[in-house]
Amino acid sequence: MRPTRARYWVVVFAVCLAIIQYVDKVCISQAAPFIQKDLQLNDEKMGWVFGAFTLAYALFEIPAGYLGDRFGPRRILLRIVIWWSFCTACMDVGGKAVATLSGTMNMMGNVGGFVSPIVCGYIVKRTGNWNLAFYVTAAAYVMGACCWLAMDPVTPLEEQGRRR
Repeated sequence: MRPTRARYWVVVFAVCLAIIQYVDKVCISQAAPFIQKDLQLNDEKMGWVFGAFTLAYALFEIPAGYLGDRFGPRRILLRIVIWWSFCTACMDVGGKAVATLSGTMNMMGNVGGFVSPIVCGYIVKRTGNWNLAFYVTAAAYVMGACCWLAMDPVTPLEEQGRRR
């Protein structure tokens, strides 16, 4: 088979999702003072909120990797993005190519860290509504997932799964 340009689009969408994901992850720190005030949480209770958020994030890393290997990264990434977006929206309720991509993803995560205080801080300060910052980042993430789904690249693992 002749190589296609799909791999480049995979990188573009993965990088975009990395930025959105990082903005989404950092959003809670930008909204923290407003969350504390609205929910009347002291610093210790807010520490528990941060701890629960970080623990949930960490606990899903290994199962997500396993599921991506088993069922294909495209399908699993879509589900992760949808669930992460759903959980974000509910916050107010409670080889070389791999190394290059990994480095790019890490760099884009830092770009997300730079963009997050600007975007989320602006939303929270402008509207006075910390919940809206989570809704906006969740919506951006869902839009990224829809673009990912529409792209339809077939990875080697997915191709192998289709042949079974």
